[in-house]
Amino acid sequence: MKTRIMHQVEKQYLTVDAQSLIYRFILEGELDNSSAEDVLSQVVAIGSSKNSPLDEIQLMDLISQMHESDLFTSGLQAWQNDGSRYLKN
Repeated sequence: MKTRIMHQVEKQYLTVDAQSLIYRFILEGELDNSSAEDVLSQVVAIGSSKNSPLDEIQLMDLISQMHESDLFTSGLQAWQNDGSRYLKN
């Protein structure tokens, strides 16, 4: 998989922990490239509307809601319902 560098606008609307989490999802194959793009588009839309960044819990909620609503263009590869495992170091 190619490396994905987040645009400054995307970084603006994700906390540092949430940025790390989405990179981990991509690297571990939990999100494919297309799904990651879909998530980041929604992050920017939500973050700009509320004028604050999403944290890792909000990011996991967003991914879960998008998965349940079938809003991904290509779908998740292996999303785990128990995303809390990603919050542990």
